[in-house]
Amino acid sequence: MTKKELKSMGDRMKSKRLQLGYTQERVAELTDISFSTYSKIENAIQSPSLDTLIRISIVLDISMDYLIFGNENIKKDIDDFSDIITLLQNADFKQVQYVYELLSQLLSKAK
Repeated sequence: MTKKELKSMGDRMKSKRLQLGYTQERVAELTDISFSTYSKIENAIQSPSLDTLIRISIVLDISMDYLIFGNENIKKDIDDFSDIITLLQNADFKQVQYVYELLSQLLSKAK
């Protein structure tokens, strides 16, 4: 990651941490990393490992996509996907079969 990308990621971490009312010490404790390491990551001094990124995203309740790249739409996309599942669960067999056939055709054309 570039220094600019690390800084942006650290800014997102700090913003979410403050929104949750956590201190750096608390996030470090919850992620099972040292305070020093967490502080260096949030302040763009140190690049985190993948394992550490995963732990931070879980504790801060943010997606990896948002944490690393700042893409905020992932949560909405997941919510939309949940809505689709609910619709399919409430559909009858003929409707589900129609959706399956339509989706199969669309995906084969997208290749």
